Amino acid sequence: MEDKKEKSRTYIIPHNYKNNGRILNLFEREQIKKTLICIVPITLILCILPIPITVKAFLGVFLIGAPAGVFLFELDRVMIDMFTFFKSRRIYYGGEGRYWYEVEKRKQIARRKRVKP
Repeated sequence: MEDKKEKSRTYIIPHNYKNNGRILNLFEREQIKKTLICIVPITLILCILPIPITVKAFLGVFLIGAPAGVFLFELDRVMIDMFTFFKSRRIYYGGEGRYWYEVEKRKQIARRKRVKP
C-alpha cells in the first residue's frame, strides 16, 4: 500500500525542463532584458558622439561588452551574493571556536562585574 502511495507522489521532470524558455538554450529572458536596458542607451550615446570609430570601438568593448557579460552570465547576482556573504560573515577569534564579538561581550560583562562592589 505504501509503495503505491510513494509511486503516485513521484514526479518525473524532463531533462530540458531547466532550459525551457531560454534563448539559444543559454540565456533567460530576464537576463536579456536587463542587458538591453543597460546597453541600448550606452550604444546610442556612443553612436552620437563625434569621435573616431576606433575610439568608439575601444569604448564599446569596455562600456558595452563588460556589462553585457556581467548581466548575461548572471555575474551581478554572484557579486551581490559575495558582498552579502562578506558583509555578514563571522570572524573567529583565536582557536577557541567562539566568535570575536562573543569574546568581547564576555569581557565587557566581566569588567562590569568587577566594577560593581
